[in-house]
Amino acid sequence: MSYSNFSYTNLNVSAEEVSESNELTINADVKNEGNIDGMEVVQLYPSDLYVSVNKPNKQTKGFEKNSLNHGATKTVTFKLNKEHLSFIGKENKKIVEVGEIKVTVEKHTMGFKLN
Repeated sequence: MSYSNFSYTNLNVSAEEVSESNELTINADVKNEGNIDGMEVVQLYPSDLYVSVNKPNKQTKGFEKNSLNHGATKTVTFKLNKEHLSFIGKENKKIVEVGEIKVTVEKHTMGFKLN
């Protein structure tokens, strides 16, 4: 828990389309808007918009704990690959489905297509 306030800006996904074999980079800026130094845990949630089996809408696939002085801004970077987007399919085997994916960092969301 932090007694400071943080804002998120500049959510950026490195590509609008990506293949299963590529890695995607997601960046976001987090700023300590408060008057005191604080700690903030930045979390990444990718969500598959259309899946063949029921699974949780939101799963944490990355997080980073940051100590920020008051007024300071830090760019947080996450890497997202095939392993992060895989899940257990109908046949009880790990699969990755092509389709539309959205990534959320705090309340900011961007999308990309997995080919």
